[in-house]
Amino acid sequence: MKIKTRKLSDKDLNDFEVNLLTSIKADGWQLNAISEEDPLPNWAYSIGIYAKYGQPELILFGLDFEPMYQIVAQYIELIQEGLVVKDKLAIEGLIEKYTCVVRKVQPKWREKLLLSANWYYHYQDYPALQCFWPDKKGLYPWQDGFNRRMQKLQPLLYERTAEKTLLPEIFVDEPWKFDIGPDSACFTSQFVLAGSPITYASRDFDGDWQFHGDEDISEAEPNMVGLGCMIELDSSLEELHDLPRGWGADRKTPRHKWQRFKNNPFPDYDSNGYYLEDAVELAQTRSELKPPSEARREKCRPGDCVKLLFRFAKEDAKRKEEQTESLWVKIVNFDENQITYAGEIIDTPHHKKAKPGDRLEFHPLHIAEIRKGKSK
Repeated sequence: MKIKTRKLSDKDLNDFEVNLLTSIKADGWQLNAISEEDPLPNWAYSIGIYAKYGQPELILFGLDFEPMYQIVAQYIELIQEGLVVKDKLAIEGLIEKYTCVVRKVQPKWREKLLLSANWYYHYQDYPALQCFWPDKKGLYPWQDGFNRRMQKLQPLLYERTAEKTLLPEIFVDEPWKFDIGPDSACFTSQFVLAGSPITYASRDFDGDWQFHGDEDISEAEPNMVGLGCMIELDSSLEELHDLPRGWGADRKTPRHKWQRFKNNPFPDYDSNGYYLEDAVELAQTRSELKPPSEARREKCRPGDCVKLLFRFAKEDAKRKEEQTESLWVKIVNFDENQITYAGEIIDTPHHKKAKPGDRLEFHPLHIAEIRKGKSK
């Protein structure tokens, strides 16, 4: 079976991905090294060995980056000399005077830890081994008498449960929390990809994510990158998985907590006593709803009337009957830059929190029905 990998000819590659693929093209492989991230030690993994040599990728923990690079380079040299790698194989020569042992990495830990390799192989299955180095007595982490002070330096990725691996629960036991997949594109800058701390995040009302640092965004070249790669750059971004659409979050430094804020002009319950339903999303579970196409919803202009769904309850409250009203709104303004509308209610709501003539702003996703150039 031909191994499918990312190519430099692929569209929409960011700088990080271009550099990764350029290195693999030049050398046949790349080492992705991750600095110590409490409670994890330094760790690194290869990308490209399986595609070039048909042998498993290698991951290892607990050493400085240069020794880890040399181990992987020696591993490749032995493969080129004819070594056939398999689970539990003892390998001489990776570290001077010591024998290393490689163990099969369970797929779920590979998916959690080898994020760039997952991306490179299009999230398809591929083999990976963990390289274990012994303590000074020649013992390995699974053997009696192994130096327990060194135990956390080499988690046991051949184990099936997080408890047995000794990996921190926060790192491996939580499922993917975002409502879009790790391969979904998001926006950032070359500053972030070059190592600038992420201090600002936003989720557009359309659902697109952006991540930036303190630099002036107008001076940065925009880059598209997979959400999973951003999480690999900064795992604290996972705290924002439930950030509502149209909201943002910022912090002074990565040591500070994220502060969330509303980043849209649309009604919300705390300010208005109601909010607007996403008609497109709601239509997925309501067969009677049939919103117009995206093109039609974005081509409305002043004088057109649209039906919006007003819900007179908190955004996260349990749904009850008679909380939502369908009301006609006449468009009075269109913001071409933001693709948002302003309008005024022309119906008489049953709920007292809204009345005819009230003005509000709304998004094309809120539109459930259109009447061109007519009032009710």
